[in-house]
Amino acid sequence: FGGGRRRFGGDGPRRGRDGAWGSGQQGESDRGKRSRLRLEDWFLAVHLLLSWDDQQTISASDMEQFLSKFLENDAKFKHRIEPRLTSELFLRGMLRTIWDIDRVLRAVNPTEELKQVTAKSPMVLSILR
Repeated sequence: FGGGRRRFGGDGPRRGRDGAWGSGQQGESDRGKRSRLRLEDWFLAVHLLLSWDDQQTISASDMEQFLSKFLENDAKFKHRIEPRLTSELFLRGMLRTIWDIDRVLRAVNPTEELKQVTAKSPMVLSILR
């Protein structure tokens, strides 16, 4: 038993010097900080998607410009969140995935029919995704 390494990550409870489980204050503050940062990332993701125009066909470079502008302006000034590198990667991955799904939907479905159906109800595009 003694000095073996733990099998799964180090986020679980640990024994303090007094032998009691979960007596470390550092773990609790780190968990709270990570949770807050994760919540900020999701908050930015929601606002990014709310400002994203999914009715237009855009190129990958246009998508990158849109994301850069959102991170530089909206995130910092409007929402008062300083995006981290991991935030940018998360948002880019999410936006790129939706962009790819939309691209495939447009390639597989007739353009006019897709526009007609999604114009009646924008929820249809979300369901198709």
